[in-house]
Amino acid sequence: MSVVLNLFLLLCKPRLMLLIVFGAQVSLTHAQTEVIFTVNAPGAAPFLYFDQTKQEYAGVVVDFFETMEKNGVVDVRYVEAIRARSEQLVYDGRADIFLSSPAWLSAPDKILTSEPLSMSKTFLYSSTPFASDFSVDKLENERICTRRGYVYPGLANYFILPERRVDSASQKTGMSMMLKGRCDYVAMNYFNAVSLVNNEFCDTLIHQSPAPTNVVPNAFILSKSLVSMVPTINHYLQEFQSNGDADKAFDTHSFNTGVTCSSTLSRK
Repeated sequence: MSVVLNLFLLLCKPRLMLLIVFGAQVSLTHAQTEVIFTVNAPGAAPFLYFDQTKQEYAGVVVDFFETMEKNGVVDVRYVEAIRARSEQLVYDGRADIFLSSPAWLSAPDKILTSEPLSMSKTFLYSSTPFASDFSVDKLENERICTRRGYVYPGLANYFILPERRVDSASQKTGMSMMLKGRCDYVAMNYFNAVSLVNNEFCDTLIHQSPAPTNVVPNAFILSKSLVSMVPTINHYLQEFQSNGDADKAFDTHSFNTGVTCSSTLSRK
């Protein structure tokens, strides 16, 4: 069933409903709200991905919603959409929330922001070790694999020459392209890289740059019409982080604990 048809059928339901985009959640204190969550297809661990074994979505985002669902706050449904469309849906008023950072948005003045779910640290990854004094400023014409539709503020000046950026459809594809020599490095969020390395590329030695190219908060981005929801979201975020559930979720969806991997990447 197409994304458009999915949304149409859900919008026709008589229940009160909110539309949500990648990684977000809205909570009401009085009545359960049906939440339509738009995934940035194809999703990515550890934040949100499709578990082929269980045939359902899993990840830190799903774990975060779990307590809210048990408390009767929300009932979450997931619908896929491309990254650019997810952002535009919120701006157009056809969606309410997604997971991102204001630094990555085309119009951050049009939205509201929750407290951070995590800090998003973007590193470069390579099949060869980095020099201890490695710096993006020292790069010349090396190619960097990136995720199509994503913004990389720490690499913006380097990407002035478009041939230096090689887009891919997913983090996994980007990592594979780097290992096959189609690019020299791959730029990736730390948590996405750790999950990939420890689950998909466990036998491959992959190295992380000494310092991140950019560090920004990874937060829930809300439509301005949902200003009353921000305190509730922040309350659940604070609880999720203070009781250790956030750290547990990131570990659960990042690390293949049954094996020892070749990677140099570690937990933090």
